[in-house]
Amino acid sequence: MTANNSHWDNPDVAMDSGSVSKSTALALVPWYQTVANKMGLTSETRTSGGNPSMQLYEFNGTTWKGTGKPLLDSIVPSAASETQFAITKWKAWGQTLYLSLTSDGALSASWWASSGGQQTPISDVALAGYTGTSPRFTAISLSLDAMFYGIANDGRVLEFAVNQDVPGSLKYVSTIWPPPPGVEE
Repeated sequence: MTANNSHWDNPDVAMDSGSVSKSTALALVPWYQTVANKMGLTSETRTSGGNPSMQLYEFNGTTWKGTGKPLLDSIVPSAASETQFAITKWKAWGQTLYLSLTSDGALSASWWASSGGQQTPISDVALAGYTGTSPRFTAISLSLDAMFYGIANDGRVLEFAVNQDVPGSLKYVSTIWPPPPGVEE
């Protein structure tokens, strides 16, 4: 995979050849230190044992390099599954939530805090405050203000806030679409 910025005649290789799974999802997120000088790029990869995982490459301002550590192990239930990724940050960009959605609707996550400096797997992503049957998502997104958006299999677009104290918990905010009765589209 190649990532370019303003020097199109000299593209930078962002991910090693053969390390990215076919039809992978990608998620790109800025990293802030004292200045905005880094980015993280995630994709799906297959380990030497054939197990899929989410991998992270970082851009340090001049080059891309792999971190060598998977963010989420065994994120895909089968080779036929299609995985989507989303990333958000909060608390002065010191906390990061990596979220994946598989084609069977399963959510898995990994959380990183600058204070601990290590990835923490989240085995169960909870949808707090949502009444009714838990939605099965077909598409996901996270905004950079720690909001989760998911398209449910019935077409509704749902909004949740990341619980910044318990990253594996998403608190229901509203149904974005369809609008409630009496509200103009």
